[in-house]
Amino acid sequence: MRGKTVLVTGGTGGIGRETARGLAALGAGVVVVGRDPGRAAAVVAEIGGEACPADLTRLAELRRVAAKVTERHGRLDMLVNNFGLNPADRTLTEDGVETAFAANVLAPYVLATGLLPALRAAGGGARVVNLTGGLPDGPIDPTNLQGERRFRGWTFSHYNHTKTALMALSLALSERWAGTGVTVNVAYPGHAYTPGNRATPSAPSPTPTGRWRR
Repeated sequence: MRGKTVLVTGGTGGIGRETARGLAALGAGVVVVGRDPGRAAAVVAEIGGEACPADLTRLAELRRVAAKVTERHGRLDMLVNNFGLNPADRTLTEDGVETAFAANVLAPYVLATGLLPALRAAGGGARVVNLTGGLPDGPIDPTNLQGERRFRGWTFSHYNHTKTALMALSLALSERWAGTGVTVNVAYPGHAYTPGNRATPSAPSPTPTGRWRR
């Protein structure tokens, strides 16, 4: 990865932070995107790279990040869409989008499409890696994509739905971008005892001993 530029969203904690740390150890220049400027700066102080604070539930911020990275680096070798949310209640972003759908589906799409010119500028071999999670399962309900008819937060129901939609999105982009030199991948890292899971008290999550709680 030496000489490669990688952007990792949600890179200030949990799986995202470990991903950023691992890529930096392999020699990559990592752009760490996180909502908290202090936490982003702390990660960069540890592993090197570049901090890019942003609220990725906001369309304006997504476009700003894509434009900034493209202008600053010109090329991008890898985009890791790790950032995700599992809110307890149905809330809307300033763009009028349900928050989990905005974070887990819309953000990866807007970033990937906005950064496509930079990914193509890598000259082949660039990739997008979308992180799914929870217990993704189908079918996708197109009439309830944003929890319009029913919403169950913290039980993983709506979170699962958005992550399944992300898997479908990954397949669609992979097919659409065939021949561009940019591959789109979706990865399931499995459950981990991350800060995000620890902050979800009513959902199944593993304890440090590996036992499950509900």
